Amino acid sequence: MVEEMRATILDLQNSNDSLKKEVQEAKRREECLRDQVAEANGIADAARRKADDLDQYIRRNNLRIYGLPETGEEDEGEIDDDDNNNNGACEKKVLDLIQNKLQLKDVGHSDIEAAHRLGKKRTGSSAPIGPRGVIVRFVSRKTRDAVLHNRRRLKGSRQVVVEDLSQYNYYLLNKVRSDDLCKAAWTKNGKVIMESVTGRISRIRTVTDLTDASRRRFLASTPRVRNSNNGPASSATAHRANDSLGHSPISKN
Repeated sequence: MVEEMRATILDLQNSNDSLKKEVQEAKRREECLRDQVAEANGIADAARRKADDLDQYIRRNNLRIYGLPETGEEDEGEIDDDDNNNNGACEKKVLDLIQNKLQLKDVGHSDIEAAHRLGKKRTGSSAPIGPRGVIVRFVSRKTRDAVLHNRRRLKGSRQVVVEDLSQYNYYLLNKVRSDDLCKAAWTKNGKVIMESVTGRISRIRTVTDLTDASRRRFLASTPRVRNSNNGPASSATAHRANDSLGHSPISKN
């Protein structure tokens, strides 16, 4: 009887050891699969970032202008050629804004490669509120930057000049602005910059940056800005540091 019990216990021990090995092997396979998924996700993210960087680079000479009156609204009687190419009414309106409101008198037709409205013109109940935006492609980056720099002259008007962002960067900018830690967000050369409610300024590369625990702790912490004498820096110094990271911040409110 005792021998039978010993044999049974031995069988149970052997079965238990076999099950442990199977469990360990299953865990090993699971970890291997996790590593493969993580590697695949990393490759996919890298490919997406590369494609997005290329898309943004292609837009480097572009700007978008919102609020320009459209044919049939403020320019009654004008031939509706807003959707035509270089020398149409759309380009004339862009040049009028650049030369007169932005005070860049030297910018002319030869500096604009293309200018056209965004989307198809709609009428009736499907018509959007206000004029369609305009996308402008400049011949040189220098001209584009000058126009972007002078956009502050439009403050208080109905016109707005912004960078032409890739689809992902546009999505990312909106995600940043809707985040609880965001005080203001803007872009510089297609890069999304965020100022947190505590005054931290950081570039946000992906949506993951907004969910990463360590990044959120950093954004929520209070910065300690000091001058060369190891004393507290003046507000002017802090503002200069902010300005060096991008163009006019835009509050999410």
